[in-house]
Amino acid sequence: MKRTVFGSFSTGCRDAVNFLHNGPTIVQQGYDLYSDGIFRIASLFRWEYAVLKQSKIKELAELRKIARKCDVELFVE
Repeated sequence: MKRTVFGSFSTGCRDAVNFLHNGPTIVQQGYDLYSDGIFRIASLFRWEYAVLKQSKIKELAELRKIARKCDVELFVE
């Protein structure tokens, strides 16, 4: 069963409100599950990404350089 756009939006809003009330617990759960990589956290209007390892930060920086050379926009700021 496919999710509708509204369903995805409402789920994201619910997760964002949940983060406002339980932020530290949610970040800890993300760290416990994905301590060797990247995980995302819902905010009200977009996703925030947590990068946990130095190697992943360097990898992301390299991808940004390549994207700039190719005139491609990445999903992260």
